[in-house]
Amino acid sequence: MVLRRSLVQSAGLYACVLVVAAAGLGLTVAQPASASCAGPQLKVQQDDASITPRRVGEGSEERLLYDVDRDRTLHVEAFNLTFGCNDTHAGSAGCGGPPSAPTKPLPPIQDVVLRLEQEDRRWMLARLDPGLSDDLDVRVPVAVHTGRALLMITDPENGDYAELTLVLS
Repeated sequence: MVLRRSLVQSAGLYACVLVVAAAGLGLTVAQPASASCAGPQLKVQQDDASITPRRVGEGSEERLLYDVDRDRTLHVEAFNLTFGCNDTHAGSAGCGGPPSAPTKPLPPIQDVVLRLEQEDRRWMLARLDPGLSDDLDVRVPVAVHTGRALLMITDPENGDYAELTLVLS
């Protein structure tokens, strides 16, 4: 009887040690992954090919430059056109927090425009569909000269969301 009680106590102690060791090693049950919290973004192409940006500057001064031919059509894709995170779960520590209850998708940004800026001039190239993404073909206005220009997603109420620095040749 004493031997049986000793074995039961040893087995219980062994199970506790295993649970503590597993937790200490990070061996826990995985939580479902949350979706990305990326904000609105832009992608550009010419002649059905992605434009690979070149890096200039260093550290906080680093910029990506996209070389484009100003006389050819730009294919622009705007995506993640929503406010904040559009995860399927809410979290307590930002988008990467532990999931709690499913949430409704966030509403799309309204009145979004695709704009080109060069020096102190601005050109509205297109109105974007309110939704998760929009892709369209645009021409660079004739008044835009060669050199750097900013291609951006913006709206009158909230300002700029995303931008790419183009180098027009």
